[in-house]
Amino acid sequence: MQDAHDDEWQVDLAGFEGPIDLLLSLARDRKIDLTVISIAALADQYLRYIAEAKEARLEIAAEYLVMAAWLAYLK
Repeated sequence: MQDAHDDEWQVDLAGFEGPIDLLLSLARDRKIDLTVISIAALADQYLRYIAEAKEARLEIAAEYLVMAAWLAYLK
């Protein structure tokens, strides 16, 4: 996961490593098997990201919450 000051939240999950917006795009286009993605691991990484981003860019963290919610919904 990247530093809270970076613009993109990078996730590192079994089955995917990269920016969350790419993961969401691939999931929407059904180009990635969401059964191999752990939503619990994604949530844990998101909570760590929020803790780091509290002082930096909370509005960006909120956007990533929406993306993570979409992934959970699609799964």
